[in-house]
Amino acid sequence: MNQKIIRDLIEKPSSTTAWRPSSPQRLGILDHVWKDPQATWTVYARVVPNGKGSTVMMTLFQPPVMDDGQFDNAMKEMDVEMLKLKEILQ
Repeated sequence: MNQKIIRDLIEKPSSTTAWRPSSPQRLGILDHVWKDPQATWTVYARVVPNGKGSTVMMTLFQPPVMDDGQFDNAMKEMDVEMLKLKEILQ
């Protein structure tokens, strides 16, 4: 994935985030470590062909330092980020 797209996706005015890839991106594997003020977590991500496009899949596990409410809020933020990713890629 283009690094500019990734930077655009993770820039948030409300927090400082860091995205560090940990796998070979050319294979469609986008596993990465995500750091923000609340927590650090490993995100397992894949991009797979789907007809004329691609499907992005991510698996996240709730970090022990986050309670259910914090995690739910983080997932709501991620929904917004995924919509932005879709908009950028289309």
